[in-house]
Amino acid sequence: MAEDSITAWVYKMPTVGRYFFSRDDIIEKFPSLKYEGIKSALRRLTESGRIFVPWRGFYVVVPEEYEPYGVEQSFFIDALMKYLKKEYYVCLLNAAALHGAAHQAVMRFSVMISAPSLRNTQKGNMVIDFVSRKRMPMRYVQQRKNRTGYFNVSSPELTALDLVSNYQKVGGFNRVAVVMSELIEVMNMAKVDSELLSYFPIADVQRLGYLLDEILEERKMADILFSLSHNHFRKTVLKKSKPADDAEYNDKWKLLINEDIIVEA
Repeated sequence: MAEDSITAWVYKMPTVGRYFFSRDDIIEKFPSLKYEGIKSALRRLTESGRIFVPWRGFYVVVPEEYEPYGVEQSFFIDALMKYLKKEYYVCLLNAAALHGAAHQAVMRFSVMISAPSLRNTQKGNMVIDFVSRKRMPMRYVQQRKNRTGYFNVSSPELTALDLVSNYQKVGGFNRVAVVMSELIEVMNMAKVDSELLSYFPIADVQRLGYLLDEILEERKMADILFSLSHNHFRKTVLKKSKPADDAEYNDKWKLLINEDIIVEA
């Protein structure tokens, strides 16, 4: 039977260190099986929790010891991005957590990908949020090892810039500041150069500098950033889309401070 053949094949995969397959893999492996038989086998495997389908046509074999709770996104994200032919790295709060800056539990999983973007995906409690950019700063991406190989994660320095650039997606500047207060423990500003900064609007560099300088009191870090970028500064606001009529002006970072930032314990 088609179901028995596919089920046996799937159950054997982890014994040879394989945890992912696509619909095309099944067709290639079982060319004589009919569509309905394949569909039925996959449905039964999904319902039993033996496989997980984070994306249409892409399947994750769940090791027995992970049942019934399933696998985390980091388990399959590298394989999924290869399937989708996308450059990527784990970013924002998830990257910060991987670097030890986990002030709160992160319910969603953020992944930076090369443009064009993909739709966010949710399967049960598992959510992946995609953020896209035209130019991917892969030189500043690190690899983390897991059971299935490696996956990409932004370096602490790239994570800091991404958090500031996407502050609206992660809960605002207060949350960014709290996360940054822990992230600075592993940041190495000697790794920041003009090339890394070129991936971001200069206003975001100014905002990060202000946070480091005035909110977190990391003067040495801030001064390195200032020396690399201050010739390009333009007067702008700290928080976009908010009035700044009576805002205090920070001349060093050329920012109208139209948002009070509090680092809560």
